[in-house]
Amino acid sequence: MLGRYGRSFVVDVSYGYQVWNHPVLSYEITLQERFDDVQKALSLLPGSPTGEEYLYNDEAVSFVHVKVTFKYIVESSQSTEPMTPNLSSYTRTKHYEYLLELDESGNIIGGEWISNSNFPDFMWAPIGHGTVYDIDYDKVKDLLNKSRETE
Repeated sequence: MLGRYGRSFVVDVSYGYQVWNHPVLSYEITLQERFDDVQKALSLLPGSPTGEEYLYNDEAVSFVHVKVTFKYIVESSQSTEPMTPNLSSYTRTKHYEYLLELDESGNIIGGEWISNSNFPDFMWAPIGHGTVYDIDYDKVKDLLNKSRETE
């Protein structure tokens, strides 16, 4: 979303804890290594049995080991002043590591988290606007514009 479309998304950064939706600010890929060695793929995955066969996705013929660092925004205390000038004090960093599974054409067909506990619970992004819970988007936008007017 960030790299291809220039759009942020929301993530719950901690699997298994309370749900908190945090907007993602930026990311950096620190490792992107492609290989076709099944043994190497299995050695990266926690608790994976050794053997000749890759047990997670039958159609995977090659893999990409990825490490990514991304920055996200946490909540602030309530205020009537903009928080944008202090954005760095609400910015946190997370490091994730995963294995992408590729088919014979190099298309991503799946993947596995390399850590058993360090991965996001979920990610989501709005796909448009409309009427949700009887909220009229045009009225909300009008209120926002009026709130920015000076007398």
